[in-house]
Amino acid sequence: MPAPSAKLPSARALVAFEAAGRHGNFTRAGEELSVTRVAISRQVKSLENHLGIALFHREPRGLRLTASGERLFGAVNTAFSSILQVTEGLRRRPSDNRITISTTPAVSIYLLMPRIGRFRTLHPDVDFRIESTLAMSDMVRDGINLAIRYGSGAWPGTHTELLDHQLVIPTCKHDYFDGRTGPRRPEDLLNENLLHLETAYDPGHTWPVWFREHGVAYSENHRQTRFTDYANLIQALLDGQGIGLVGPPLTQRFYDDGTLVIALDCPPVRLQGFHLAWPSDVPPSRPVCAFMDWIRSEIRQSGIV
Repeated sequence: MPAPSAKLPSARALVAFEAAGRHGNFTRAGEELSVTRVAISRQVKSLENHLGIALFHREPRGLRLTASGERLFGAVNTAFSSILQVTEGLRRRPSDNRITISTTPAVSIYLLMPRIGRFRTLHPDVDFRIESTLAMSDMVRDGINLAIRYGSGAWPGTHTELLDHQLVIPTCKHDYFDGRTGPRRPEDLLNENLLHLETAYDPGHTWPVWFREHGVAYSENHRQTRFTDYANLIQALLDGQGIGLVGPPLTQRFYDDGTLVIALDCPPVRLQGFHLAWPSDVPPSRPVCAFMDWIRSEIRQSGIV
């Protein structure tokens, strides 16, 4: 009896067909698979000849699956997804003791690095790979087990869980006002060098919005230093260069040890949050689950200014 694989169409043709079906375009399918449009077209044509049916309507604006094409596409897409899930699980198995975490440079420096040694003490068999990037990557494709990201928590293909909200409050180095009187009203801050984060994800993380909400007119002509990276903003604060809108959880340890202080007595502004995110199609491994439990506990135990 012939093996089942002997009756199957060419695997290469099925891959080309699935990509063309998703994109509705031979050119984009070819770009994804690093081959030419003509190569994709030939593979699809060979599959149609093998089956004796048309799989696509060729239209001026692209491709449209025929009824038979839709039926085959559903089966092929489901099969590929199942194979991907299994192979990703198998690929990770030899390194089950490794956790690959994707996060931003600021979260890595100020949230993870000061704490992660405590986790290593509790779980000495676990290894880490920390990927610092501003972009949210394709977690399955890039082998990411867990991400810690700032924002709304709505990222396709992931399960997410809120760790903590970002709070911001006017903050400076503990000796910034040595020898002079500190600010008593929001408008007093206009006389100081304001450290401004240009790439803030929330409008409330910017001085113009903060002043407007406190009823103070603000001009771009006021003294300020601009940064495009949160880590550089924190370093400027630690160097005593001015006053910035920062806060827990990233800067909590600097409040705790007295390095940074609140520059003006006012309630913190609550912004979006820091979230745990993991692939929706890949269940977390035992070490990843242990790490998530641990980081939740760490954040809960952190004091809030």
